[in-house]
Amino acid sequence: MRESGQWRTERDKALHALARAEFGTPGITGSNGEYQWLSTMDHDLHDLARLCPSALLGRYLAVTSIDSGSLDLSDADREEGWWTGEGCETYEYIPTRQLRPDSHTAFSPRLESLDRLPNKTHINCCDSYHEWYIFNEPPRTKEFSVFVNSGAFNLWQQGQYPLNEPFWRELRRVDADSYVSDGWWEFLTFMTRDAQLFDSVLAAFSADLKASENSAAPPESGPASES
Repeated sequence: MRESGQWRTERDKALHALARAEFGTPGITGSNGEYQWLSTMDHDLHDLARLCPSALLGRYLAVTSIDSGSLDLSDADREEGWWTGEGCETYEYIPTRQLRPDSHTAFSPRLESLDRLPNKTHINCCDSYHEWYIFNEPPRTKEFSVFVNSGAFNLWQQGQYPLNEPFWRELRRVDADSYVSDGWWEFLTFMTRDAQLFDSVLAAFSADLKASENSAAPPESGPASES
């Protein structure tokens, strides 16, 4: 299994690098109806908040996974307006939609600061296997499904991954404006039906990659001087 995982990671790195080289995008991109999506192996959730805070600020989160599990709210979280409770179940597809035992979705107030994001306040959790549905208005449902923890979730190989269609149905059922997950096989998935926001994220990630490549490149040497 370890060798299979390593092979899969190397394959996906090659596919992402090819997309960058051919299309000039910071990863693999695609669309499904009104949603546009990006998969990148060069950025993570911290980078999304740092480079494109407008993707999160002023919006509402439904957190279905943090470090592969549920977000357990602290007293400080609840005082700031985060909540969960009865009816906030999460589901997973194994292989059909089933209730995920002892798990729940946690909901945010309108985000006024990025300092209170779950991946910053719950530092005991790891930096991956996070999944957020993002809304411009408070979500109208309390039931959500989790996809980030499954190896059968991959948007760029449509025919090979059985969770793709259930994912798109779920995204439309909950009427999410955007979605982000960070976890399986070391890639970040971001999608939105806001075309302007999508272009902003692409531009921000592309500029960051270019800056990183320029800083890593060796300085050009000047013409050799004659003695």
